[in-house]
Amino acid sequence: MEDEDKRQSEAYRILLETYISEIRKKFLQTENDAKLGFLSRLETIVKVNIDSTFLFEGSKAKEIRLKNGLSQTKLAKKLDIGSCSTISNYEKGVYNPLRVESKGGRRYLEWLKNEGYNPFNL
Repeated sequence: MEDEDKRQSEAYRILLETYISEIRKKFLQTENDAKLGFLSRLETIVKVNIDSTFLFEGSKAKEIRLKNGLSQTKLAKKLDIGSCSTISNYEKGVYNPLRVESKGGRRYLEWLKNEGYNPFNL
């Protein structure tokens, strides 16, 4: 039975690598203005299949914000997010922006990605 499990595991690994390769090819062929939508849909798939609670580090997000010389209030205004308390709640781990389906949460995550922090490592 152990040999069968190893064969099945190897088959899954090969299938996953094939999917990733095809996704990469399609992404590279996508026009620049459509890449954000492509990534957004891909992230939806990842969020459905991974418990994102463990992937987002509020302390890392805070570090990036401070490195950019932004207060929570300034960042909230820059990203058109309701208030600084939203940023504070993300950084403290009260809310996880990976689980928040809002335009503000999406803008916050995009800003973090542009600053080099990608919780999904995509």
